[in-house]
Amino acid sequence: MKAGDTFQLTATATLSNGRTTTSGFTVSWSSSDTDVVTVNGSGLVTAKSDGRAAISASSSAISASVNFVIRGGRTLSGIVTETAPTTSVMVAGARVTVADGFYAGVSATTDAGGAFTLEDVNGTVNLRISAQHFDDALLTADTASTSPVTVRLLPSARTVTDESVFSVPWGDRQQRYQSTLTFAMHRAGRAEVTTGGSVGAGESSPLCSELRDDDNRLLWETQSFWLGPASATLQLEGGRRYTLKVSDCGWAGRPILNYSRLTATHPY
Repeated sequence: MKAGDTFQLTATATLSNGRTTTSGFTVSWSSSDTDVVTVNGSGLVTAKSDGRAAISASSSAISASVNFVIRGGRTLSGIVTETAPTTSVMVAGARVTVADGFYAGVSATTDAGGAFTLEDVNGTVNLRISAQHFDDALLTADTASTSPVTVRLLPSARTVTDESVFSVPWGDRQQRYQSTLTFAMHRAGRAEVTTGGSVGAGESSPLCSELRDDDNRLLWETQSFWLGPASATLQLEGGRRYTLKVSDCGWAGRPILNYSRLTATHPY
């Protein structure tokens, strides 16, 4: 029941001959917690506030009771996303569950847009949020708040490889002097980056490679002669985006980059 609801109870007596009756005897009604539910002399129950209480009926030495659960009927809505640097990525299929207390076990699953709504909760609740490939998160929320709850999930400690491959199709007249790969890291850790490519003219032309963070700070650079591949292993911060670049070094005569391949293997 919700606060304000009413429910009519009836006391039924079973006689010694096996028959039942609802009359011919006096019934006393009582509530184990009148802050939660009350009951009048005819067995009409009125829900008052969230909680659990038992309503008892007694006649002489005989008694019976029934348990009531009162839930406030409020809703708690929110959005589950990844952590920085990709907070715009919503997490679908996340399970949001009340972890303890009166509403323990009430849960909802996020939709394709990362949205969820918990029904029939009230007050302050402790939530546990779980999703595949993410660490569990704990959050305390208040149903009285008018703002949706925002949950940021940290991706689990797994490694991914981002790759960018460029090749000029035969006969294509497009010109490119550099190629880039941008990747995001939620967690700090070791990243292995590689670059390579070829130019359309001048076999001895070098290739220049560099890695910068989202503040445009230069973290690594190298020059490879004879179009050789370049690689590096670096310890990078989490919560940032990084851009890996390979170019023709601005070589005199501007040879055209007709093929490139950039990879970054790093914590997600």
